[in-house]
Amino acid sequence: MKIFIHVMDLVGPQNACIGLGQQLVQRGHQVIFLVNENFLKKFQPYSNQFKILGLKPVADEEPDENEKNLQPIQILINSFIRMGLFDPIKPIEKIHRMIDSKFIRNLGANAEAFEPQIRMLIEQEKPDIFLVDAKIMSPCIMNSSIPWVYVFCANPLGLFTDERLPPFSSDLPIDGDRKEWQEYRQILHQKYFDKVVARQREICEKFGYPAPKDQVFFPRSPLLNIYQFPKELDYDDTIKLPEHYQRVDAFVRDDPEPFELPDKIRKQMKPGDKLIFLSMGSMGSCNLELMKRFVRVLSKTPYYYLVSMGPLYDQYELSDNMWGGPYVPQTKILPLVDLVIFHGGNNTLTETVYFGKPMIVIPLFYDQYNNAQRVQEKNFGRRLDQHQFTDEQLIDTIDKLINDNELCERLKRIGQRIRTSQAKDLACKRIEQLVKSSKQN
Repeated sequence: MKIFIHVMDLVGPQNACIGLGQQLVQRGHQVIFLVNENFLKKFQPYSNQFKILGLKPVADEEPDENEKNLQPIQILINSFIRMGLFDPIKPIEKIHRMIDSKFIRNLGANAEAFEPQIRMLIEQEKPDIFLVDAKIMSPCIMNSSIPWVYVFCANPLGLFTDERLPPFSSDLPIDGDRKEWQEYRQILHQKYFDKVVARQREICEKFGYPAPKDQVFFPRSPLLNIYQFPKELDYDDTIKLPEHYQRVDAFVRDDPEPFELPDKIRKQMKPGDKLIFLSMGSMGSCNLELMKRFVRVLSKTPYYYLVSMGPLYDQYELSDNMWGGPYVPQTKILPLVDLVIFHGGNNTLTETVYFGKPMIVIPLFYDQYNNAQRVQEKNFGRRLDQHQFTDEQLIDTIDKLINDNELCERLKRIGQRIRTSQAKDLACKRIEQLVKSSKQN
């Protein structure tokens, strides 16, 4: 088969879709990634596995005079700071602040820009099927005669939007106050979901396509919707999904970059010493105040650390018991460590469970709150509040988790189950069946 994969401009979903794409290639198919040309460098290491086609995005606005010499990621972080997304406020307040008319318009800007380009590539390449992860889609994908599959790479509450479950992007527990759920859900729909759906409808109408039916937030394929989330954390103990939903425990990619434990750490460590991975994601790692605090606090512990320092790696220094870089091959590092401290991003969560590691989740925004809450509820680790945890609380939590032999053994067994499961293969078989059925019809 010839498979198009179109993925949004976020590193986590891109890594997840690379993992799914690699499995399809192993099964003998040709995978063609359609990505924002600004991310071509990220996909370059995989160019011997996939064909990579760049899509020209909307031209960036002229930066503010004070930001002309800054990296694009720092400009984005500055906008997050101005919106208050790093402020000590509740998740619902962050929804209020981030969702303005400009934000929603920007969400669909690339979908509009990509629409004619994708139509042209469909004519040129004639794919057999589309796999898509996008908040707002180019409407030709949804309205083509080619079958399409929605691939969801965030906490599945955003895909399910079921009133029997807590609201997406909240920190509300599964056994929480239903009235509080409903109040949060009402604001979430008014401020975010409904506006995203309206923006999708607007783009469809602009290009002469019918508006999608029954859309609540993200698009959903009438044929197949695949999401990644470990079975042990999933919500199917509360709801039963339709047959055209398929869970994969983790898409985990094979990172082509080799990795060996750096001499700085290897020469210091003695038998029995513990190694910890710290990653706050591409956004969270740009919160320099938070990263510097981690360095200060963790330098006091008897453990060693591998750190994903992020794009601003040259603006702070690690302590003697740490090694890091702007980008580190996460899937090569995770098997080596005893504990993971991270922001709750869905891809890092699924990869951490895949390798059977206990975790401390410190969420910053979006579905990270849901993931952190679920980790706490299912006792896969602990959730800490970014603005409220004390130095002593962080150190104490690390000590308890890393020495909890029962927890570590349970997570090892779960990781072993996932690594030997056939979930990715099953998803690929369903994709293949869709193509077979479409050709027969």
